[in-house]
Parts: sequence; structure tokens; C-alpha cells
Amino acid sequence: VLLSGAVLADYFKEIKWREIWRTPLAACILKMALIPVAFLLLARFLPCSTELKRVIVIEAAMPAGIFPIVVARHYGGRADVSVQVVLSTSAISLFLIPFWVAFGLKFAGVVP
Repeated sequence: VLLSGAVLADYFKEIKWREIWRTPLAACILKMALIPVAFLLLARFLPCSTELKRVIVIEAAMPAGIFPIVVARHYGGRADVSVQVVLSTSAISLFLIPFWVAFGLKFAGVVP
């Protein structure tokens, strides 16, 4: 976590957010809209336990993780792109997680 925070701080200063808006936008559409829909469809139609369906709903609402930043930096990838994805999906997830969880539990039929 400490390493990820340091990497975030390094790359956050270098990113020109007004010039690279397409990557964060595409990441938010994929990770916070299309992927949750696919997960919720799985939660609704897969023949699995109620507990597993609840886990799938929670996972559907999660933003991108921070470990790919470390992996990209370690293997010479584009860590700046990973930072953009993590920061943009994390920021929008503050608003979308409650929606996806509430909607997902109802849609999957596992409202507690």
C-alpha cells in the first residue's frame, strides 16, 4: 500500500488531465458501467448460492484496484495509464457504489 501511494503521488503530478481525458472516460465506462452490468447478469442467472450472488454484486461495484500500478511499473509498462484508471474509477465509485449495490441486490433477487 505504501509503494502504491508513492507511485500515485509520483505520477499524479505528471498527468495532464485535460489532455488525456479519453483514457479515464473509457475506464469509467468499462469498469463502472459495462462490467457491473455483466456481473449483475451473472448474479441473476447463475445457479449459485445467495451468499455468492451477494459477493458478485459487491465485486461488480468495485473500482479498479491499485496493484496493476505496481505491476506496470515493475515490468516497464505504462504506470501513468494505470494511475489514470485507478484515480478516475475510484473517484466516480464514490457515487456509483451505493447505486450498484442497491440495484444489484434487488436485480439479483438477494435483498437482505
